[in-house]
Amino acid sequence: MEPSLIETKLRKLQDRIEGRFGDSAWLFEKMGKVRGYQGTGFCRKYGKKIMFVAERPSKGGLEKRARTKRAIEVLRKDRPLMLFYRALERFNLENAHVTDFIKTKAKAGEWNYDDLRENLEIFEEEFTIVNPDVVIALGKQSYHWLCLYLLIRKANMTPHLLMHYSQRRPVKSYEHKFFENLKEIVRKIS
Repeated sequence: MEPSLIETKLRKLQDRIEGRFGDSAWLFEKMGKVRGYQGTGFCRKYGKKIMFVAERPSKGGLEKRARTKRAIEVLRKDRPLMLFYRALERFNLENAHVTDFIKTKAKAGEWNYDDLRENLEIFEEEFTIVNPDVVIALGKQSYHWLCLYLLIRKANMTPHLLMHYSQRRPVKSYEHKFFENLKEIVRKIS
């Protein structure tokens, strides 16, 4: 599928997500070189379409999507998210598609079966649009869900596990470990 067609389909899906979930919807924003949710997945350096999948956006820190200068300033102060975006840039993954299984915000680690069921159809459509060659899970919960999803989908791929960029401790205490973890994954997919 052409990159422009992927972008168009992702924009249409984004409109549906925002229409369905309203203010509680959250998608990874474009910031700097990183395309976030709007990334088509194709990463030229690796010659592959790459998709990062997290569990669910947290209510902490990011209450609204970054559509205003003020909201963008709030995003830039989110040190864990900035760590993730810096890592994507450092490893030439700016155009990777970055998403969550569940598209609505909640307290970290909070989800239930209905949340997942309600969002699975959206995720399936998104996965089909991007059609990734490589899938990287952000955190253990996302990794478990991806393993099950790919097994049910009968996809011939194994997800990679990247520690989640947001931990319950200062970013400086795990920043090096995060970069090393992503560096190892990049080595495997190269």
